[in-house]
Amino acid sequence: MVPGGDDCPNQAGTSTIDRSGCTDSDGDGYSDPSSTWTISLGADWRSNDATQWRDSDGDGYGDNWGDSGWGDGRMANWPGEFILGATKPDKCPMDAYEYAQSDGCPPGAGDTGGDQNEGQAESQSTGSSSSMMFVIIGGGGIVVLVLVGVVVMLLRKPPPPSRGPRKPRQETGLSDSADLVESSMEEAAAEQSDWVETWEQLPSGGEYLPADADGIVWYQTPDGSHWKQGEDESWSLWQG
Repeated sequence: MVPGGDDCPNQAGTSTIDRSGCTDSDGDGYSDPSSTWTISLGADWRSNDATQWRDSDGDGYGDNWGDSGWGDGRMANWPGEFILGATKPDKCPMDAYEYAQSDGCPPGAGDTGGDQNEGQAESQSTGSSSSMMFVIIGGGGIVVLVLVGVVVMLLRKPPPPSRGPRKPRQETGLSDSADLVESSMEEAAAEQSDWVETWEQLPSGGEYLPADADGIVWYQTPDGSHWKQGEDESWSLWQG
């Protein structure tokens, strides 16, 4: 195009939009196509129809529309404009569909004049739902990891060593006194309230001590307390 000049100096014409001064058979401002100025370059798509000059999706339906009800469902960036009495208008100018009596829309689209817009909104909604699903799955994974960590902590305390065979008490001249002392100690242990049924209930952080001469297993807590394992595998806090 020649800025401010005549793009067709050898012929009379009235076109003013795509070219200036060239043949415009229908008077819509767009010049008729020629061998050197085609529709793809900007020439009039329908040079004998003043209501249509573009078909952006190439389906044979023009971008302009003449039904005022279509305007509410059209996106602002769609091509075309409202032209009263526009012939063969495209209700879906960005979605090619060339079959007759379809208004240029595929089956199921264009029923309200805004289906393409609704399709974009639906796509955004689907994306949001997918993001929410990932968040939920991620949260569930964190919960599982926390539970696994708790179980591992509970299982960190090792089981007590097996009780060795009780060594027979050697007969001494003080056997009666030793029996009396042991009996008193067992009665005191039975009366005290600090007792647990299994080793899993022992205070954590301690360590098992080697079995004594009688084969009794002891457990020492971080604060220096001693727990004694009974014959029934229960434990009692030593008060000695």
